[in-house]
Amino acid sequence: MPYGARFLPENQDPTRPGTPLPDNFFRLYQGWGSIPFVSFEGTSRYNSLQTQAVHRFSHNLEFGGSYTWSRALAYTAGDQGTVAAHNSPDVWNYGLANYDRTHTATLHYAVVLPHASHHVNHALVEAIFDDWQFNGTMKIYSGAPLFWGSTGSNSVSSNTSLGTGNLTPGVDLTGGGDGWRPVLVGSPELPSDQRTVEHWFNTTAFARPTQGDRGDAGPVVTRGPGVHNWNMSLFKNVKTSGRANVQFRAEAYNVFNHTQFSAIDTTPRYDAQGNQVSGTFGQVTAARDPRIMQFALRVGF
Repeated sequence: MPYGARFLPENQDPTRPGTPLPDNFFRLYQGWGSIPFVSFEGTSRYNSLQTQAVHRFSHNLEFGGSYTWSRALAYTAGDQGTVAAHNSPDVWNYGLANYDRTHTATLHYAVVLPHASHHVNHALVEAIFDDWQFNGTMKIYSGAPLFWGSTGSNSVSSNTSLGTGNLTPGVDLTGGGDGWRPVLVGSPELPSDQRTVEHWFNTTAFARPTQGDRGDAGPVVTRGPGVHNWNMSLFKNVKTSGRANVQFRAEAYNVFNHTQFSAIDTTPRYDAQGNQVSGTFGQVTAARDPRIMQFALRVGF
């Protein structure tokens, strides 16, 4: 449906003044709904600086780390993604990809702990304190871009009549087309010391467009929460007299129980006067897993 189609006089319902006919009465192909088609036109771009350092296992120690500074641009998140039909996809869709992460750092290590029996030669000391191994991983990376109409970090919802915002009560602002986005009236970014669970970005930076205006905000609202996660494990290998071997494992994911937010509400809701009335717009709505621990006893034979 082109922009403004529902506002044209010839598309109004003669039995209900001020109300347009259903869309299917005046689409280009009358009687049909939306007709999707696939076109091999999209492009994506990824540029990065990648570094890595690894210490191979020797002297009971192995460790390594990597760092990537990157930028990923795309029209959609993957193959057969939906782009605008009446706006230029270069303006409406092209921008940071949902998998873009500016900074990514990882670390891994494995340490075979020294045998205590080398210092205290006793069978009990050897049985309890020898043959331990400590492993771990760490990952820190920037948050994902936040898109309009999402309550998660990467998802995008669309509505051909109301676009990526909602009106309370419902009012058709565009009369068709690819929907609308808010008008940018300020910077959505907040300094890190002002960012809270209730106020992740500056919600006053956006205003409702007037009727007939599709707005000018880009596809990305701001960037979501990053990840700072440590996983650790402790293994104990137990020698047996036969061919079997026994291993005790204690493992912890997010070992420091660091809160990791995962979703921000980016769907504004406006009343008839243009006031933003959503109680959760700009707020954190979900978090990743807290600390998870597990213990196992493994017997190999």
